[in-house]
Amino acid sequence: MILIETALGESETELRAAIDQMLASVWEPPESDWWQRYELRRIFEYSSQRYQEFHCLAGSVSSHLIARASRSALPRAIILMGDDLKQQPVAQRIANARTENLVASDVREI
Repeated sequence: MILIETALGESETELRAAIDQMLASVWEPPESDWWQRYELRRIFEYSSQRYQEFHCLAGSVSSHLIARASRSALPRAIILMGDDLKQQPVAQRIANARTENLVASDVREI
């Protein structure tokens, strides 16, 4: 699961515009509308910052977003949530091209 940082008081339309810009920046030069339709789902909070779940059926869209965040700064942080090989929850935050391991239970759905 991918969570994307949201700004305080931001509307869904504004968040979608920001996500579309991040997705367009995956390619050089930037290219719009290459991605499949995505959904914004549940809202989470970590360290007093809100994040919204990003879901796209095309896994390559999420993969490109993660790769871009990992190699160069995106304008927003993302959190990756999942399970390790022992089925224990894990979380990582990527911001400013830096990855930080989180305590998964500190990322809470609101």
